[in-house]
Amino acid sequence: FGWAATTNQVDRNIFQQVTSIAGLYIVGSWTTNGFGQCGVPVVALSGKNVAKKIRAEYVSGNLYE
Repeated sequence: FGWAATTNQVDRNIFQQVTSIAGLYIVGSWTTNGFGQCGVPVVALSGKNVAKKIRAEYVSGNLYE
């Protein structure tokens, strides 16, 4: 997949933010649906989305399960 913004990579989630490893999350422009490579604002949005997921898991008591 890499950094080439080809037509078959645009408008899809390339990588899921939640991994199969407990407590490991992935952030970046390639984890943000519909944007592809768009720089710092999209990466920041990705980080914000993961932070929300972690907080929701913490509040529900399901963190690292």
